[in-house]
Amino acid sequence: MKTYVLILSFAIVTNLLFGQPLPSEYFSFIKKADSLYKAKDYKNSALAYSSAFKSYGWKATPEDRYNAARSWALANNADSAFYCLERLVKKNLFTNSDRMVKEGDFNPLHSDKRWDSLLALLKDNKGFNFGFEKNINKGDLPIPWFQWGTHDYVFRVDSTVKHGGKYSMLMEPTEDITQKSFGCVAYAIPADYEGKEIEVKAYVKMENVERGIGLMLRIDGKELNKSLGFDNMMYKNIIGTKDWTLYSVKLLLPKEAVTIYIGTILSGTGKLWSDDFQVLIDGKDISETVLKKH
Repeated sequence: MKTYVLILSFAIVTNLLFGQPLPSEYFSFIKKADSLYKAKDYKNSALAYSSAFKSYGWKATPEDRYNAARSWALANNADSAFYCLERLVKKNLFTNSDRMVKEGDFNPLHSDKRWDSLLALLKDNKGFNFGFEKNINKGDLPIPWFQWGTHDYVFRVDSTVKHGGKYSMLMEPTEDITQKSFGCVAYAIPADYEGKEIEVKAYVKMENVERGIGLMLRIDGKELNKSLGFDNMMYKNIIGTKDWTLYSVKLLLPKEAVTIYIGTILSGTGKLWSDDFQVLIDGKDISETVLKKH
């Protein structure tokens, strides 16, 4: 069991978004984009960001997408800047309206009619979707939740078995799982918050679980594929059948943190339901936490 947990932990730490290895080209282009931005070569910085996203199937971390918008805005390409920002806001991957309003790099966008519409949309994002209650599309995970891990697990919103509200998230394996298979439903949060310690809590229900479940908390900095902090609780070897139980994981929150990932993990056979996530920073709910000054 110890060897399996180490393998599973390594798999999660070294894979980002949808369980696919992040190509080395992505990180190289991001470094190039950052250097060009500092040199005030904003057009080529923006193009380098686009090359990074293209290398990974046009996916990106929220912070990289935000920085791409900054470069596009300063390069006087409003269409591309708004594309990046609207993508973040519509997917509820960015909720820090104060940061966006005060961002000097976006000054060229203020006279565009899309700016007020973007801020209105951002204002309408009423917090985090920690209970799987919002943005539910048939056949898809509720935005901005995503699937992490191997691709032999099925995820669906469950309206019958839930801890609170109308829905929970159910995860179960297909018949194709192997010893290295694991499924994870995950949520990425920009690390825009002041504090020294972060805690994630969630209610979990399990049925006939063979190899263990985990509550995950991972903290990433600017260097991709390298975690600043990580705990998936797998070492506790929680198996079997249990009714709704509240679990908790804590980590230090480094100042250089860029993205916070939370989620639940299932390995092996069985069913796992998760619901009512809560994120606390220094004991306060994240929605009440002071934002960083950028």
